[in-house]
Formats: sequence, structure tokens, C-alpha cells
Amino acid sequence: MNNTVYLLSTKELKQYSVINENVDDSLLHNAILEAQQIELQQILGSCLYERIIGLVSDDEIQNEPDYKKLLDDYCRKIIVYAATQRAVIYLHYKMMNKGVTAQNSDNSNPIDLNELQFLMDHIKNDLEFFSKRLQDYLKQNEDLYPEYKPCGCGSLTPQKNVYRTSLVIPNRCDGHYGYYNVK
Repeated sequence: MNNTVYLLSTKELKQYSVINENVDDSLLHNAILEAQQIELQQILGSCLYERIIGLVSDDEIQNEPDYKKLLDDYCRKIIVYAATQRAVIYLHYKMMNKGVTAQNSDNSNPIDLNELQFLMDHIKNDLEFFSKRLQDYLKQNEDLYPEYKPCGCGSLTPQKNVYRTSLVIPNRCDGHYGYYNVK
């Protein structure tokens, strides 16, 4: 039994992104799941993310208007752009027996690396914009979301700054190393 909770459907992803309707849904499921588990969870932190997943899984999100607003007005936009960014790579490159290949078709022309980078940068800029909106909303409404806080070692702390750099600092909780945001 698959207990995976998707906060966005493939139909919604296609509707609100540049992804064509004829793209196979099976190619988009991983992009959506990774977008919500990586990008969205980094912003929300593990506790708030798990709360939303639980409400959706239990079909209780309708009974929690503040969380429904958060999901519908902010979180889903993050998932759209993060999943689109991930899908671009998944749709362009495939791992085959021969190695990694770029897809090609008779009816279209593949883009070159510069055009791909331009597209990825454009999507990243939109993702950062909507991430900043979500973070600003959460900062202004922390009282509505008590889970928007650090909740212990081993869980992701809410990311309160969209712009990141990779700086490795020892984690004081368990001595392991991890990536932290630097302002």
C-alpha cells in the first residue's frame, strides 16, 4: 500500500507550469514528491511540513482554514516551480544502459545547454520569489502555525531566508555535519 501524500497533482502541475499536457504523469510524480520533500520542507521545517502532510493524508485540511490557506495560496506555488525545475532535468536526460542520454525527437529540436540554463534560471527566480512570499507570510503569521519552529534534533529547522549558500557547520545536537543558511 502506497502511503505517499502528494500536495499537488500532476494535472495541477501541468496546468500551472510550462509542462505540456502530453507529458507522462509517471515522469512527474518524483519531481512533485522531491519538490515538496526538499524545497517545501526546507522552508516550513519538518514539524509544519508533517502537520500539513498529516492533515492532507487524514482528509482534515478542509477543517483547518489557516492550514488550507497556507497550502493553497503559498505551498502549492512552491511545489509547482520546484517540481518544474526538477522535471526539466528528468525530461531532458535519461539514464539508460548505455549511460546518460539527452532526449531527442523527430518533431522537435532539443535546446542547447545555454538555453537550458536560461530556462532553469528563469524557473529558479520564480521559485525564489514564491519562497520569499511564503517565508514572509509565515513570519507575519507565526501565531497561526505553532509548528513553524525548530522541533528537535534530526528534523529540519524552518528556513527563514530564501537565499542560501553552502556552508558546513557542525550540528550541535548530534555532532554530524550539515548545511545551514547564512544571512
